[in-house]
Amino acid sequence: MAQALVEAGPGPRAAMPGRAAVLELPLLDAQECLAVADQLCALDAFWLHRHRRLPFYTLGATHYYDLGTAPSAYFRLARQYNPFLQANFGAIYEALTATLAEALAAPVVLRSDVAWPGFHLFGADPAFAALPGHDVMQSEWLRTRHGDQYPGNPIHVDLAHRCLPWPPGVDPEGLPTLSLTLPIALPASGAGLYLWPQELSDVHALDAACEAGLQRRLQQLPRRFIRYQPGRLVVHGGSAYHQARGLPTVPGEFRMTLQGNGLRVDGVWHLFW
Repeated sequence: MAQALVEAGPGPRAAMPGRAAVLELPLLDAQECLAVADQLCALDAFWLHRHRRLPFYTLGATHYYDLGTAPSAYFRLARQYNPFLQANFGAIYEALTATLAEALAAPVVLRSDVAWPGFHLFGADPAFAALPGHDVMQSEWLRTRHGDQYPGNPIHVDLAHRCLPWPPGVDPEGLPTLSLTLPIALPASGAGLYLWPQELSDVHALDAACEAGLQRRLQQLPRRFIRYQPGRLVVHGGSAYHQARGLPTVPGEFRMTLQGNGLRVDGVWHLFW
């Protein structure tokens, strides 16, 4: 597994850069990505189906599905899946933490009491086509995600650190955060991430009276597209608005990514999902 460092900026950083800055770090080569994709397919009996009708799954617990619905289920799934992920993908987690520690110039650990970074798994379906009507804000997506129809592709900021328990005296608000994506398999047409420089704190300055207004305003503003490459880890602060792009629509294609979040507490980055 590749350990070389490629940074979007000079020198290592002790905290993620703000706004729309991005780190891109090589982690797996092409053959390793193919092997991981094959392994994920072999483990499909353990995928958690996240939609009634569409082929969207996770391998592992995730805060935005499990914690908000039933906290006890989230922690139960975390206890079940963390050892499973370690047993099957331990080398990836070792490379992930080592590469991030070098890039961020700080220790990186996997929190044992909450869900580890896990896998997003999308099979192909015509409903996943990128259409303007599929662009929604996070709250609308949360309201419709359990229905029969495609709930859309949310524009959002990452707030997982606010939802999880932290030791006494630790206030996660205001501490440095990160969001990570490691692409494993992508549609032939490509995939990536839209990233705006605006954060949640900018909403009033954007003069958006409601979420629909905020969405319209964001779509009028410049945004950056980060094109994913299999095996190349993409890391950003998570606090700027962003949106995944490139879900599979062609039969036989998949989008497989390792996803996670992080919070820096007392100089140590804690990863979770």
